[in-house]
Amino acid sequence: MEHQLEESLSRILSHVYPAAGRFTEDGFSILCLDQGVTYIKATVNCPHDDFLEQANKDLDLTLSFWPEGIMDVDETNIFLTPIMVVQVTKFQCGGLALSISTSHPAMDGFTKFTFVYEWSKVCKLGIPSKEINFMSFNLGTLFPARDISEIPETPVDEGKRTESKLIAKKFVFGEASISNLREKLSGALSFKPSRVEIITALLWRSLICASRARSGHLKQSVMAFPFNLRHKVDFPEVANAFGNFIIEIPIKFEADETKMELYHFIKMIRETVQQITSDCAKASPEEIISLVVNLYKECYAGQNGDATMMLRSSHAQAFAECGTGIVVQMDLHEAYMNFFERDHDIMDFAKF
Repeated sequence: MEHQLEESLSRILSHVYPAAGRFTEDGFSILCLDQGVTYIKATVNCPHDDFLEQANKDLDLTLSFWPEGIMDVDETNIFLTPIMVVQVTKFQCGGLALSISTSHPAMDGFTKFTFVYEWSKVCKLGIPSKEINFMSFNLGTLFPARDISEIPETPVDEGKRTESKLIAKKFVFGEASISNLREKLSGALSFKPSRVEIITALLWRSLICASRARSGHLKQSVMAFPFNLRHKVDFPEVANAFGNFIIEIPIKFEADETKMELYHFIKMIRETVQQITSDCAKASPEEIISLVVNLYKECYAGQNGDATMMLRSSHAQAFAECGTGIVVQMDLHEAYMNFFERDHDIMDFAKF
């Protein structure tokens, strides 16, 4: 299997060539000279089942499977750093773990999951190279390289977990808990909320409550909600485009204005996403860029971590088989985690 993974990766990279390139020195484009990806082989001196048992108690153990390299990008080595790093780890029992780290400006979640899914088919089914044709490379035609320094950085702590003293914990929201929440919300909402909307809203509200319990007052909060523009804009040719075609929609909680009921958070998420969807649906590429610049300026310019709690969410529901429940990984500073775990919604609806 190890040989199959390596051989099939080599074949698929010839069809997803930007992943094997490097950023140009200005960082505006990718130079594809078949530089390749970094491929790491590692071994673990324990069986796979033993590791999973321990990792369920301590998620930080999974950091051993995180391929290092991409995270060390800076302005001096961006043109030397690979776009993708792959790590294949072999367990004592013969089982394998596959980990992938990619540069987010080059590959968003859609691109990464599509890449892995198609790679798995090539590896398992032995699909000939000439039949591999699953991504387009025309985003650069519609959205040519430009200086986007005018867009404010999302003021979210981007440090490594070990440096930021973040801890990770897993929370499981089963089908019964989600159904119970949806039933309680039915009288307050005119629409049926999705699982992602319900759980994102519940987690967000619980984090705000945890912050209030820790600091003694409510803070303004901005949630960065990922939104894949593919299939949402009037460019059918980019439906399967390689690259980064998401925006992180900032959804703002105003401490003095927003009510604290769960359905208020769900409505905020739904209404904000629908508004952005409507604005982008028929917009030109230039109009989309202007929309995003203005949106980020409005929500992020001048913000700081002391006055505003900044949060970032992501979800893989559309890419992974999760059954009827939802598994959440929370990465928080320990002080926040201690309050978050004791929030009544988390204690009532989640297992951890």
